[in-house]
Amino acid sequence: MGHTFYGGQVPRLIRALETIAEGIGLKTNLAERLEVTELALSLPRGPVTCNDGYTVVIGSCTEAGNRSLSFANSRDSLLEAYSDGAHDGVVVSYTEVPPLVIAQVIINHGGIKNG
Repeated sequence: MGHTFYGGQVPRLIRALETIAEGIGLKTNLAERLEVTELALSLPRGPVTCNDGYTVVIGSCTEAGNRSLSFANSRDSLLEAYSDGAHDGVVVSYTEVPPLVIAQVIINHGGIKNG
């Protein structure tokens, strides 16, 4: 049932909501927001490589549901607010990063590389 709902009903609902939003003058991309939310709900733990070569290690959840990130191979402006500080100009880790922020970073870097 879940596959039927997400595969059939959700895209139709998104199109309907986008049509309503356009009709009242809102500029939004609900499909992209759904992609971010779905990824945030299923974030992997451990090393992640994105399609553009960005890599980071995602840690376990904190009590607040946030995650820690470490060993990113480059800086990302969305993560700067969560930085533990730079050592010799290199950020080593980020703490208490909300899953939606992590998901947006991954999507901005082309998604998670398969294989």
